[in-house]
Amino acid sequence: MLTTRQAADALGMTPRRVRALLESGRLIGEKLTPRFWLVDEKSVEEYANSERKAGRPPTK
Repeated sequence: MLTTRQAADALGMTPRRVRALLESGRLIGEKLTPRFWLVDEKSVEEYANSERKAGRPPTK
């Protein structure tokens, strides 16, 4: 398990973006407090290796 800071460093993004990905279900993790998550390492690896488009994701 990784902290949001460690996951953000691995993915080249901010911890805030990692929390958003966790809340949307695109990353897997465990919420321990309102702002503290532990992120599944395999989830981070899979997200890093996935095909992602640059820029802001589309809104619903």
